[in-house]
Amino acid sequence: MNTFKRTFLIAEIGVNHNGNLKRAFKLVKIAKNAGFDAVKFQTIIPQNLCIINAPLANYQKRSKFKDQFKMLKKISLTFTDFKKLHKYCKTQKITFISTPFDIDSAVFLNNLGQKIFKISSGDLDNFLLLKKIKSFNKKIILSTGMSKFKEILKAVKFLKYNKKKLFILHCVSDYPTALKDTNLGFFNKLKKLGYNVGFSDHTLGFEASACTIAMGANIIEKHITLKKTDTGPDHFCSLEAKDCKNFVDTIRALENSISRQKKQLTTQEKLTRLVARKSIYSKFDLPKNTLINENNIIALRPKLNGISPSEFSKYLKKRTRKFVPKNSLILKKYLI
Repeated sequence: MNTFKRTFLIAEIGVNHNGNLKRAFKLVKIAKNAGFDAVKFQTIIPQNLCIINAPLANYQKRSKFKDQFKMLKKISLTFTDFKKLHKYCKTQKITFISTPFDIDSAVFLNNLGQKIFKISSGDLDNFLLLKKIKSFNKKIILSTGMSKFKEILKAVKFLKYNKKKLFILHCVSDYPTALKDTNLGFFNKLKKLGYNVGFSDHTLGFEASACTIAMGANIIEKHITLKKTDTGPDHFCSLEAKDCKNFVDTIRALENSISRQKKQLTTQEKLTRLVARKSIYSKFDLPKNTLINENNIIALRPKLNGISPSEFSKYLKKRTRKFVPKNSLILKKYLI
């Protein structure tokens, strides 16, 4: 049912540009060079998102601002900036996505031509916003952090959306998320809903994302940044630029491995097989015309081009055609 040809990898830039358009361009380029399929930002009109003096979440306190409103005013990009980013992503041939945090931003992004809409975990129950985004009839990615299962079901029921166009992301809204808290077993429960599923990864490593590939993730979203030590709410739990390509390559390698259901020997395995497997050797000196039995043969390494021990019974009671020294490979041509 996956409407993407392979696992869709999203580089979540979010607000890690710190309100600087040049940094945003740089992060897009990093994501493209690493092999991500898409970049995702956050389109925010601060006064449409929170009240003045709205308290910071614990993870946001790293931004060193006193409240959400001041922080968002500082690190948000303008609609004009997003027009430039959208255009730049086209030139880089990478999909542009931005999460709208209010209806005005959603309308702007739709008019911009955005083809995929991400609904943040914080807006899973914001049916005013969901209704507007649903009206665009675009692909929707629904993030489920901070949500109980019944709340997820309620949102899915409200959307009543085409199963090929709705993607549900398992998400834990801890920044960063400890591996023990990723609750990946819930992934299987989400799959039973019959929709495409994915993972919004807030862990510090690759392990959780790699695991969801084996569990059937259609989408993986991973935060990226220039440096973890930058000031801002999300940098610390993001993938640094220098690690982005390794992350993508790891996911693609696992994806390729899982897609191969036929047992195949690697080139190295074939070479190793020649020395790690065994063949039938002579346990003693075997004079010409010696009758082969279980007492005068032994299975030894290397295999080379000898007789497999699995076939030893076929050669019992055959006789040696010539003298075979002790610990010599017994070849079929030596037997009559």
